[in-house]
Amino acid sequence: MDANTIESAKNKYLGQVIKVVAVVAILLFPLISKAQVSGNFFFSLMDSLEASPLMEWVQFDEKSLKSAKAYHIENKPPLRMLIESGFSMPADNDVNDFISGLVKRKKASALMFALAKENFKISEQKLNAEKLPLIFKYLPVALSAMDSKAEWAKGAGIWHCYFPQAVKYGLKLSDGQDERFHPSKSSEAAIKHLKNIYVANKNNASETILIYVFGKNYKTSQNLMAAGYTPDSFIQAFTSLAYIIEAKLLPVFSEAGISYPAITEIKVEKLAHLNFQNKKYPFNAKQLSYLNPIFVSGTIPAGSIVKTVSTDADNFTNWLNSEEREIKEVESVEKISHRIRSGENLGLIANKYNVSISDLKEWNNLRSDLIREGQVLIIYKK
Repeated sequence: MDANTIESAKNKYLGQVIKVVAVVAILLFPLISKAQVSGNFFFSLMDSLEASPLMEWVQFDEKSLKSAKAYHIENKPPLRMLIESGFSMPADNDVNDFISGLVKRKKASALMFALAKENFKISEQKLNAEKLPLIFKYLPVALSAMDSKAEWAKGAGIWHCYFPQAVKYGLKLSDGQDERFHPSKSSEAAIKHLKNIYVANKNNASETILIYVFGKNYKTSQNLMAAGYTPDSFIQAFTSLAYIIEAKLLPVFSEAGISYPAITEIKVEKLAHLNFQNKKYPFNAKQLSYLNPIFVSGTIPAGSIVKTVSTDADNFTNWLNSEEREIKEVESVEKISHRIRSGENLGLIANKYNVSISDLKEWNNLRSDLIREGQVLIIYKK
């Protein structure tokens, strides 16, 4: 066999190997990318949870946290809650990927589990009252990692409530307040929404979840896909997390709790405004923000009840009193309701009332410049 023949045979063999590798890569890519999409996006939510000031209050036995085991679901009894709701058991590799990510973020995981347990007390009662599957209680875990400040893809709060959904079910979205960030009130609204979808879709739990998250056209929706979830990858995350928590595969996190300090509730007598990121306040503003997540813009209407750590209560009260002149000035402005007409935009409305676009957005909790005909804007004018 001459050199040319040998070289030709080598090239032919290499070409066949490359084709086989390419075919294998094409077959495996959807599986790899799906696992990466659901895990990466969920853990990006958890990474933001690490910024929560509640982290300093979470308690768990870190010493008992050992290397994660490989769990084999096929050898374990199926999780009744999943099966009865029509879901398949998650694959072993999916569960283990999530376990690995949770262990890597051990303190944030402990906080998420503790917050989930607190919310389960609320959601289980409401789900039972509406005769809905208890598996739905895991929706906020997969949607927000239980971060009450979560906000992405036009949704907000632990249940990822959209603006139209919030309005329909009576959540307050004005005067600087956004009750989508209120754990109890948002849970009630979300579960009412789930009930309507569940009944309309003949009690199909998986269909209900996908429509809740992605909308009726979830098979073609780009709503959350751009943010990092697809329908398949969301169900993967949802079932994996539900299984890990319900089956107590990570007991150290299942037993985690939050040791809240003493909390004092203070009634704000006069309209107040503060910047939660301002470090000059004589109290922990960031902590106050997480204890009162509905005051998204920093505006606290008169009559509001504000929760504060008891050791900060006097400082917060003194600050309110020391700002009395500023508060009176804010209270003296005229409150105007403006109903948007066809062709109007924020720029035109701002010019009409001699206010800034940023003020309009802050007063009305607008996340973008998009407004609609018939919508009512609140305007404060001196």
